Amino acid sequence: MALAGAEVIDRIAVSVGNAVITASDMDREIRVTAFLNGVKPDFSSAAKRATADRMVEQKLVRRELELSRFPAPDASAVEAEWNELRKQRYPEGSELERALAEYGITEQEVKDALLWQLTLLRFIEIRFRPGVQVSDSDIEEYFEKDVRPAAEASRPSQS
Repeated sequence: MALAGAEVIDRIAVSVGNAVITASDMDREIRVTAFLNGVKPDFSSAAKRATADRMVEQKLVRRELELSRFPAPDASAVEAEWNELRKQRYPEGSELERALAEYGITEQEVKDALLWQLTLLRFIEIRFRPGVQVSDSDIEEYFEKDVRPAAEASRPSQS
Protein backbone atom coordinates (compact mmCIF):
# COMPACT_ATOMS: atom_id res chain seq x y z
CA MET A 1 0.00 0.00 0.00
CA ALA A 2 1.43 3.38 -0.97
CA LEU A 3 1.49 6.19 1.53
CA ALA A 4 -0.31 9.13 0.05
CA GLY A 5 0.92 12.50 1.25
CA ALA A 6 3.75 11.08 3.35
CA GLU A 7 6.48 13.53 4.19
CA VAL A 8 9.91 13.23 5.73
CA ILE A 9 10.02 15.10 9.03
CA ASP A 10 13.67 14.48 9.85
CA ARG A 11 16.44 12.17 8.73
CA ILE A 12 18.66 9.99 10.87
CA ALA A 13 22.20 11.19 10.31
CA VAL A 14 24.01 8.86 12.72
CA SER A 15 23.03 6.13 15.14
CA VAL A 16 24.87 5.33 18.34
CA GLY A 17 23.66 2.10 19.89
CA ASN A 18 19.94 2.62 20.20
CA ALA A 19 20.20 6.43 20.15
CA VAL A 20 20.00 8.49 17.00
CA ILE A 21 21.34 11.85 15.90
CA THR A 22 19.10 13.49 13.36
CA ALA A 23 20.05 15.87 10.60
CA SER A 24 18.27 18.68 12.47
CA ASP A 25 20.24 17.83 15.65
CA MET A 26 23.45 18.23 13.65
CA ASP A 27 22.33 21.50 12.08
CA ARG A 28 21.38 22.87 15.50
CA GLU A 29 24.75 21.79 16.93
CA ILE A 30 26.57 23.56 14.10
CA ARG A 31 24.52 26.73 14.60
CA VAL A 32 24.87 26.83 18.40
CA THR A 33 28.60 26.07 18.30
CA ALA A 34 29.14 28.79 15.69
CA PHE A 35 27.14 31.24 17.81
CA LEU A 36 29.19 30.46 20.93
CA ASN A 37 32.43 30.75 18.97
CA GLY A 38 31.31 33.97 17.26
CA VAL A 39 31.80 32.59 13.75
CA LYS A 40 29.59 31.92 10.74
CA PRO A 41 28.01 28.44 10.71
CA ASP A 42 29.82 26.02 8.38
CA PHE A 43 27.57 23.42 6.75
CA SER A 44 30.25 21.92 4.50
CA SER A 45 30.59 18.14 4.29
CA ALA A 46 33.79 18.23 6.34
CA ALA A 47 32.18 20.34 9.07
CA LYS A 48 29.15 18.06 9.18
CA ARG A 49 31.40 15.01 9.47
CA ALA A 50 33.37 16.63 12.32
CA THR A 51 30.11 17.58 14.03
CA ALA A 52 28.77 14.05 13.66
CA ASP A 53 31.97 12.62 15.17
CA ARG A 54 31.79 15.08 18.08
CA MET A 55 28.12 14.32 18.68
CA VAL A 56 28.77 10.55 18.69
CA GLU A 57 31.46 11.08 21.33
CA GLN A 58 29.04 13.22 23.33
CA LYS A 59 26.35 10.52 23.13
CA LEU A 60 28.84 8.00 24.50
CA VAL A 61 29.82 10.35 27.33
CA ARG A 62 26.14 11.01 28.10
CA ARG A 63 25.63 7.25 28.36
CA GLU A 64 28.56 7.04 30.79
CA LEU A 65 27.07 9.92 32.79
CA GLU A 66 23.76 8.09 33.04
CA LEU A 67 25.36 4.77 34.01
CA SER A 68 27.53 6.37 36.68
CA ARG A 69 24.61 8.49 37.92
CA PHE A 70 26.79 11.58 37.68
CA PRO A 71 24.90 14.53 39.15
CA ALA A 72 24.23 17.14 36.49
CA PRO A 73 24.73 20.75 37.55
CA ASP A 74 21.63 22.77 38.18
CA ALA A 75 20.45 24.76 35.18
CA SER A 76 20.86 27.95 37.20
CA ALA A 77 24.65 27.38 37.11
CA VAL A 78 24.56 28.48 33.47
CA GLU A 79 23.02 31.88 34.15
CA ALA A 80 26.35 33.50 35.05
CA GLU A 81 27.94 32.23 31.81
CA TRP A 82 24.94 33.34 29.79
CA ASN A 83 24.90 36.81 31.36
CA GLU A 84 28.65 37.21 30.75
CA LEU A 85 28.23 36.22 27.09
CA ARG A 86 25.37 38.68 26.65
CA LYS A 87 27.27 41.49 28.38
CA GLN A 88 30.47 40.98 26.36
CA ARG A 89 29.04 40.41 22.90
CA TYR A 90 25.53 41.86 22.92
CA PRO A 91 25.29 44.83 25.28
CA GLU A 92 22.06 45.89 23.56
CA GLY A 93 19.24 43.37 24.02
CA SER A 94 18.06 43.82 20.44
CA GLU A 95 21.50 42.75 19.14
CA LEU A 96 21.17 39.43 20.94
CA GLU A 97 17.70 38.77 19.55
CA ARG A 98 18.91 39.63 16.04
CA ALA A 99 21.96 37.35 16.38
CA LEU A 100 19.87 34.43 17.66
CA ALA A 101 17.46 34.87 14.74
CA GLU A 102 20.36 35.12 12.29
CA TYR A 103 21.81 31.83 13.57
CA GLY A 104 18.35 30.23 13.63
CA ILE A 105 18.59 29.23 17.29
CA THR A 106 16.90 30.05 20.58
CA GLU A 107 18.22 31.33 23.87
CA GLN A 108 17.28 28.01 25.47
CA GLU A 109 19.32 26.04 22.92
CA VAL A 110 22.38 28.13 23.78
CA LYS A 111 21.77 27.68 27.51
CA ASP A 112 21.39 23.93 27.00
CA ALA A 113 24.75 23.87 25.20
CA LEU A 114 26.38 25.85 28.01
CA LEU A 115 24.91 23.44 30.57
CA TRP A 116 26.28 20.47 28.62
CA GLN A 117 29.74 22.12 28.48
CA LEU A 118 29.67 22.69 32.23
CA THR A 119 28.53 19.11 32.88
CA LEU A 120 31.23 17.71 30.61
CA LEU A 121 33.98 19.80 32.19
CA ARG A 122 32.96 18.73 35.69
CA PHE A 123 32.74 15.08 34.64
CA ILE A 124 36.20 15.15 33.03
CA GLU A 125 37.67 16.88 36.06
CA ILE A 126 36.30 14.30 38.47
CA ARG A 127 36.74 11.24 36.26
CA PHE A 128 40.24 11.89 35.00
CA ARG A 129 42.00 13.94 37.64
CA PRO A 130 44.88 12.15 39.30
CA GLY A 131 43.92 10.03 42.28
CA VAL A 132 47.03 11.10 44.16
CA GLN A 133 47.75 14.76 44.72
CA VAL A 134 51.34 15.69 45.60
CA SER A 135 51.94 19.12 47.08
CA ASP A 136 55.07 21.24 46.65
CA SER A 137 55.94 20.72 50.31
CA ASP A 138 55.72 16.92 49.83
CA ILE A 139 58.14 17.15 46.92
CA GLU A 140 60.52 19.38 48.86
CA GLU A 141 60.42 17.03 51.87
CA TYR A 142 61.15 14.01 49.66
CA PHE A 143 64.06 15.84 48.03
CA GLU A 144 65.60 16.85 51.37
CA LYS A 145 65.03 13.46 53.01
CA ASP A 146 65.87 11.06 50.16
CA VAL A 147 67.33 12.65 47.04
CA ARG A 148 69.90 15.05 48.53
CA PRO A 149 71.41 12.50 50.97
CA ALA A 150 71.66 9.92 48.19
CA ALA A 151 73.31 12.45 45.87
CA GLU A 152 75.77 13.55 48.55
CA ALA A 153 76.57 9.93 49.42
CA SER A 154 77.40 9.20 45.78
CA ARG A 155 79.93 12.06 45.72
CA PRO A 156 81.80 11.77 49.04
CA SER A 157 84.79 13.87 47.97
CA GLN A 158 82.63 16.96 47.25
CA SER A 159 81.01 17.25 50.71
